[in-house]
Amino acid sequence: MDENSLFNLAEEKFANGHTDEATKILLSIFNTTRNAVMKVNCGLQLNRVSETSKNYEQLIVVCDECLNIIDTLKDDSAKSLLLAYKGQLHLFACFINKNRMIRLKMHLGWIGFSLALDQEDYENSSEESEKNEKEFLECSALAISLVDKTNDRQAISVVYSVVAQSFGQKYFDIQLKIFKKKFYIFLKHLGIESVLYSKKDRSEIKNYLTKAEKYFARAIGICGEQKDCQEYKSLAIYNYANFLRMINKFKKANKQINKVKEMAENKIMR
Repeated sequence: MDENSLFNLAEEKFANGHTDEATKILLSIFNTTRNAVMKVNCGLQLNRVSETSKNYEQLIVVCDECLNIIDTLKDDSAKSLLLAYKGQLHLFACFINKNRMIRLKMHLGWIGFSLALDQEDYENSSEESEKNEKEFLECSALAISLVDKTNDRQAISVVYSVVAQSFGQKYFDIQLKIFKKKFYIFLKHLGIESVLYSKKDRSEIKNYLTKAEKYFARAIGICGEQKDCQEYKSLAIYNYANFLRMINKFKKANKQINKVKEMAENKIMR
């Protein structure tokens, strides 16, 4: 089977819910192809179909390899997408390191450290977390800046949606700091969540929420009523609805889901 046929097979596998099989096929093509366009297409598709929790380190390598050759193709839409995906992956890596730091602090000697090895591990995880967060912010900013210079509405919608999801995760991550999450919703209803959060935390929460909302609005709005953008628009709305659910705005989230259902029904009727 040639590369194009295998690529189409991978897309078919993913559409039928066989994510692992689709990932294996795409990785096989990615690692063997000498065609730069096919390599980049596989890289983009891998970021769509592969499970981040299992493969985030491998996916970062995939993004880097694609970015090393993308300038020869002069495809700014693809480059901006790769940067957005890479930023999202580094944010996930940042969360992994932060969770490791929390577990180390919860060891027997959490007031200090139970072992010198734990302290070294904690400091290394802290350093990696900072590097990954910096990479996330830089990649996201570059992706937005680059895609805004294109006239590709589809790419603009996807890039803004991916970056919006990332900032939404940052917003949620700050809210759920260890030992605070159990009380947050209750205190928020009372209007006294400031008890839990420092002035810096509240500023960051507001900043990430504003960015997430702004980028989702852009991802949805750029599509307008253009027929070739409606699939991307519905995906952006769906992602926005998931974000709203994550931050406990269920009524608003349901309205967005109903919009997606209506768009899907209209498409079927046509």
